[in-house]
Amino acid sequence: MPVEPPTPITPLVACPVPKLTAAIKGELWDENKTPSEFRNWSDICDVDRIAVPGKLSIPVKLSKSIKELEFNKPTPIQDKVIPQILSSETDIIATAQTGTGKTAAFGLPIIQLTDNKNKNIECVILCPTRELCIQITKDLTIYSKYMKHYTIIPLYGGTKVETQIRSLKRNPKIIVCTPGRLNDLIKRRRLDFSLVKYFVLDEADEMLSMGFKSEIEKVLDEIPFDRKIYLFSATLSEKVKKVTQKYMKNPLLISTSSPNQAADNVKH
Repeated sequence: MPVEPPTPITPLVACPVPKLTAAIKGELWDENKTPSEFRNWSDICDVDRIAVPGKLSIPVKLSKSIKELEFNKPTPIQDKVIPQILSSETDIIATAQTGTGKTAAFGLPIIQLTDNKNKNIECVILCPTRELCIQITKDLTIYSKYMKHYTIIPLYGGTKVETQIRSLKRNPKIIVCTPGRLNDLIKRRRLDFSLVKYFVLDEADEMLSMGFKSEIEKVLDEIPFDRKIYLFSATLSEKVKKVTQKYMKNPLLISTSSPNQAADNVKH
C-alpha cells in the first residue's frame, strides 16, 4: 500500500513556528524512498558496495572518513536532516543541542553537494563563538580529508585579520565564521558570496541572545536570494522566530524527541 505524504506545510510567514511541530516527527518523509532506509550509516555509505541510482547515498570519498570515525547508527537529527538536505530544496529549522551530532547532520551533505571544480565559496556557516568555529572547521576537515582540493577555513575574531585574509586565497568551499569577524571581512570587501548556495546558522538562539541580530541580518542581505538556509537552535525563541519569518522560505521544522541524548557516533 502506498505511503500517503504528510499534510503540506503552511508557510512560516503566515503561521507561528509552534504550529509547525507536526511538519516532521518520528520518521522522515521522503517521496523517493521509504522512511526506514537510513537506519545505519552502512545503509548509505559506498565504501564496500556499489551505489544504486536514485537511492540515498554518500560517495566513497566521504564514506571512507565515516568508516574511519566508526560511526554506527545516525543520531535522530542526522537521520532526519541528512536525507532532506540531499534530496530537497527546502529551508530547514532544526531543534538540536550541542552533542547531538548536528555538525555531521549539516556538514556531510553540504560537503557532498559542493564537491565540484568551482573555486568560489559555496557555503557559509555562522556560529556564536571562536571555540565552536574552530571545532566545526576541525570536524568538517576530517570528513572531507579524502576530497582533493577541498578547503574549509575558520574566520573568527581575536586573531590577526590579515592572516585570515591570506587564507581566503586558498579558495575555500566552506567558511565557518563568527558574526563579528565575518562582517568585518564583508566591510573590507574580501569575500565573494555570488555563488553561495547554503547558509547555516548554528546555535542561532545563542547568537541572538548575544546580540548578533544585526550582524546576522547583514550577512543574509549579502548572500544570494536563492540560497538554502539551515537553522539549528536549541530553542525556538521569539528572536529566532523573527529571523526565520523574515528570511526563510516555507521552512521544514525538524525536531528530535531527545535533544540531549548522546549517541554512539558523537565523538567530538
